[in-house]
Amino acid sequence: MKWFGRKAAPGLARPPLARAWFAMNWSGAGAWPQGYDAQIKAAMLANPVAQRAVRLVSEAGRSGGCGGDPQCSDAVEQGAAGQCGAATRALGASGESGVVIRQPDLVQGATSLALIELPGDGASAAVAPLVYAAATGADAGWRRAALFRYRPELESAEALGVTAARAVLGVADTALADGAAWRMDLRGSVEVVLDHAGDALVSLADALLIDGANLCEIGDELLQFGQAEPLGAGRYRLSRLIRGRLGTEWACASHGVGERFVMIDAARLAPLSVTPADVGTNFTLRAVGSGDAVPVEVTRMVHGRAMMPPSPVHGRIVGSGGDDRTISWVRRSRMGWGWADMADVPLGEEREAYGIAILANGGVLRSWESAVPLTTYAADALAADLAAAGAYPLTVEIRQRGTWGLSPPLILLMT
Repeated sequence: MKWFGRKAAPGLARPPLARAWFAMNWSGAGAWPQGYDAQIKAAMLANPVAQRAVRLVSEAGRSGGCGGDPQCSDAVEQGAAGQCGAATRALGASGESGVVIRQPDLVQGATSLALIELPGDGASAAVAPLVYAAATGADAGWRRAALFRYRPELESAEALGVTAARAVLGVADTALADGAAWRMDLRGSVEVVLDHAGDALVSLADALLIDGANLCEIGDELLQFGQAEPLGAGRYRLSRLIRGRLGTEWACASHGVGERFVMIDAARLAPLSVTPADVGTNFTLRAVGSGDAVPVEVTRMVHGRAMMPPSPVHGRIVGSGGDDRTISWVRRSRMGWGWADMADVPLGEEREAYGIAILANGGVLRSWESAVPLTTYAADALAADLAAAGAYPLTVEIRQRGTWGLSPPLILLMT
């Protein structure tokens, strides 16, 4: 017997693959297939049941049974249409590997983590501290990390979800000098080094700063920068600053080298679950990413800034007949950071009240309260306090009493 054009032993001969072959004239009236693919084709053309079976397999696996031969494919399609009422060309379709997505396999690397607390947004009175996690990584492959609140006293960790998108974090490499709040500082500057050198800081026009752009936190102070000068390797010099934003003027004079730098972008900050009971306690946050061999940990005190009114401003001390002093100020509100013309800001607290204290050398000499942003410091009280203070100057501290606590103080020097 011939098998693919050569002699084959009877025991090794392959059987025919379709009944039609048995009708051939063994004396040579019918032609033998010249290859195994040709046998497959002939068998498929002669057997509708096989066509249907292969079609079903092809639809499931997206592989063909006709080796790409269009005649076989058309025949299978027509036969299947007659057998099951649905046309298909699956038998003629060759297996496709799909499109190769050439994406670099980047190392995620270690996580950089920051824990910040922000004041209120001015639109509502917060009833809990606003604490956020910001995270990034030095490597380009860093994506996200799982967050946990760690309680050292219990040696337990509570899952808090995952970080937000990559934040822009860094470290202050120079100390930000003292500066006046709420005005453009054209002399001061600070240099920061970003944790991820691929991030970028950009300069913006003054009009955009007025709208709140380029808001960042350095230490505990919120400020804006209009000029970002690149110095190479993720290092920037920030200048044209607006200091003490959103009630953080009290932090303008407490900076040092190594403070955390965080760009404030709501989409890149993960809010954390914090309650009023956490005010005055340390909050320890841990982050674990796929590139972290051990958890990354940061701790900070929760002050509840969003729950407290901002400090009063525009304090004045003037004589008011005799030796009495009249002390006045303007209150602010956590219910609104803007100054509307011809109108006062909402109170935002259960009642309006202020605490006034007279201090010398860090000690309180006397204190009282007022229900309005105005009070009188009597002449006899002033004389007694001057005698008690000796060589030390007298200072006046004014705090607004809020629903949840006291504001930071407005400090005035008694002259």
